[in-house]
Amino acid sequence: MKILRRIGIGFVGFLAVAWVALLALAYWPSGIEEAPARQLAGPDDRFVTFDGLELRYREYGQAGPDRPTLVLIHGFGNSLQSFRLVAPLLADDYHVIAVDLPGFGLSAKPADFDYRNANQARVMGDFIRALGLDDVIVGGHSLGGSIALRVAVSEPEVRGLVLMNPGIINSGVPAIAQYYFFPMQRLLAKQLGKRDFRESMIKGSFINPDVITDEVMDNLQRASQSEGYLAGMTTMMGQYEAPDEEPLLAEARLPTVIVWGELDRRKTPEELARLEAGLPLYGHELGEDRNGREIPVFVNPLASFAVRAPGSGDYVGRAAIEAQRQEFERIRRGEFDGWTPQLLTHVIQPVAVFDGRRPLRAGHSVKIGEKEMGYITSGTSVPYARFYRSDLTETPSAEHGLRPIGLALMVGAMLVAMWVRMAGP
Repeated sequence: MKILRRIGIGFVGFLAVAWVALLALAYWPSGIEEAPARQLAGPDDRFVTFDGLELRYREYGQAGPDRPTLVLIHGFGNSLQSFRLVAPLLADDYHVIAVDLPGFGLSAKPADFDYRNANQARVMGDFIRALGLDDVIVGGHSLGGSIALRVAVSEPEVRGLVLMNPGIINSGVPAIAQYYFFPMQRLLAKQLGKRDFRESMIKGSFINPDVITDEVMDNLQRASQSEGYLAGMTTMMGQYEAPDEEPLLAEARLPTVIVWGELDRRKTPEELARLEAGLPLYGHELGEDRNGREIPVFVNPLASFAVRAPGSGDYVGRAAIEAQRQEFERIRRGEFDGWTPQLLTHVIQPVAVFDGRRPLRAGHSVKIGEKEMGYITSGTSVPYARFYRSDLTETPSAEHGLRPIGLALMVGAMLVAMWVRMAGP
């Protein structure tokens, strides 16, 4: 017993010494002097203040009736410089605004602030209103994609969404981050402020690391040189949460584009399939035929095609299909404005192709037997795995793959296409 006691005391002593060493490292001067953000700003930087927060942004192009406003939100460890090359190109057709989130770039970095996604989305909504913007398309990359989704489903000024390899399902942050103890948060903040460490981290995300030039790193390092960086980033490091935005996909009932890098080292095709399957299957919302003429359409959710993702334990697209079912029931009860089902001449119908391999794409014909009944307005493929039943239990088989699914504009009011065997160009 005495030996065990001595071992225990020795171990506790070792932990105490290690913790004191960590504490010393955390509070040892970093050698980086912080300066007011405006002193570090360039000639193209603009600032706006609301609710005691000052945010930096840059503007490209002019607002106009035929030039929608596009607000771009960067990812973790980055800033509005993410869009330095693409924003000027988009400015030919859009009024583009790139913004630094609180805690990043040259935006404010208060120590007593909630840096979690929900609050960041609230701030982005306030930012949109502070600039007097309306009819906004919001786009986000990585962490910014998760925040952009929250903005899209909660802010009435938003009418479109662009998700660029979003961190909605997988943030890329190790789950162990939620167990960091004091003073690990401050140590991580100091580490992220070091140029060599940040450069290595950023370059590891690129197929071609040469795109991370000295100019890019100079821009990124202004964040750790700005006033409040260490205190603000320390707070942020202590607020890690696992991504929880996936259920919000079903609420994104607005035009949505997913931009995905096929060679991304941290994002998989399966993750893209889950994103696409989780979005509402409304597709052809403009109600136009192939000649651009307006027609009354109705989203019919009866032919649901949710499929099981291997190992998921649940149906991909379940939330979106359930939302459609509830919407259908609401309209069937007469709780709608304008149209009645009896007056509809066309139907937006979910379809699944059970004997196909390639994704459905807009323009493909939909046939029942040999008769063309409509055409695909939007489509994709989702992962599936076959299950078989035995004694009221479901057991997965070895068969799995990708199933083509899509939305089709079908002729005939309230037509339910239960057996779609062919879809081709």
